[in-house]
Order: sequence, then C-alpha cells, then structure tokens
Amino acid sequence: MSDTLKAALIALVGTAILAPLVVRCLAWLGEKRSQLLVVLTWNQAGKCDYLEAITSKLILGSKEFREAASVDESRWRDLRIFRTFFSAQSYMRFVILNNSRKKLSHLTLFDNEWSDLFQIDQGPTISVERGQPMVLGDVQPGREIVLHLWSSSNIPVWNPDTRKRFKFSADELDRVKIKEPMQEFLKRRYQHRILKYLAISTWATLVGLSGLAYFGGDIHIAIKW
Repeated sequence: MSDTLKAALIALVGTAILAPLVVRCLAWLGEKRSQLLVVLTWNQAGKCDYLEAITSKLILGSKEFREAASVDESRWRDLRIFRTFFSAQSYMRFVILNNSRKKLSHLTLFDNEWSDLFQIDQGPTISVERGQPMVLGDVQPGREIVLHLWSSSNIPVWNPDTRKRFKFSADELDRVKIKEPMQEFLKRRYQHRILKYLAISTWATLVGLSGLAYFGGDIHIAIKW
C-alpha cells in the first residue's frame, strides 16, 4: 500500500471521527452562552371527534352544569377547553431552563401560527388568545418549567424554522437556544441499525483485506491484538 493511499485513509478516518466532536463542541458552547435553553419535543396528537361529542353531550346534558353556566360564564370556557383538547392535531412539550445567573422576569412565548391551549407544569389549562403572547411568568436562575402546547391547526406538526415560529421574550433576554432532540425510541432504533451496519462493514472490510493479502504478494497486513 502506497504512502499516499495510507495518508488519504488516515485523513478520511480522522475527519469522520473529529467532525461529530467539533459539532458537539460548537453546540455545547452555544448552550453555555444562551440565557434560555429550550428543549422542544414535537408530537402528533390523536384528534378524536367521538370523545369530543361524548364529552359535550355529558356536560351539556347535566342539569347542574346548565344551572351553574347560567350564572357563571367560566363554565362555558371549560367546555370549550375540553372540545379544543379533543380536536387538537399536534402536541408540543417545551422544557424551558433559565441558563443564566439572573431571574428572567415576564417570560412570554408568542406562536405566530395556530396554538390553542397551553399549560405550565401541572397548572390550569388555558386558552391561547389570538395575537397575544402566552404569559409564562418569572423563572429563577437554574430553574426550569415544562410548557405543554396543543394546536388544532392543519399545519404540519413539525416546522422547519422553529425560531421563527416560537418567539420567547423576557426582560434582558437576548440569547435563546432551542434544541429538538430525536425521540428516545427513534434514537435507540437508529443506534441499533448503525451498530449493525458497522459490524457488517467491518466484517466485509476484514474479508476484503484478507483476500488482498492472500492473493497480492506485495501486501502485508499485521494485526496486533
């Protein structure tokens, strides 16, 4: 094997090893510099007209509900929340971390498309007012909140430009990092496939090199264990 070919193989292997490390290092630096670190998971929701109809029928058929709704309009708001929940076509989960040393005051999220309901941690489920940001409150340094968001829009659940759609705002906030990790079951599936392909490729390479060593008298391969 010529020196040129050896150098090319070494360079190729080195690039394959270093490239992911460089990407991870740049991502890590970006996270460290960000005041707000957001981990977003997209999911398609199971819209169910049947459950929506059954729930509405049970609530509206209740004498207690009709009597309470006649004097308290918030009961109708609760009914709308149930209907919207069952008609949702996408669900988004945000894990929002204050990555700075200062309190982030008056944190809000504005979705320029069509979100309908949001919930902070295990708090009340609230309808999103069109054209208005969602008020998330204050977040202390090192603390995180979980935001649940439902949408009944026909817009695809995944968006190619997350930062354009979801706009976070707070006092003295200028750096936001949004991560969209692969879901765990998909990650494990691809890891299994990659390991299988690597095993097959390694086996095929060893067989090929062994054949070259056997049939090519000028090629010598030393394997040190």
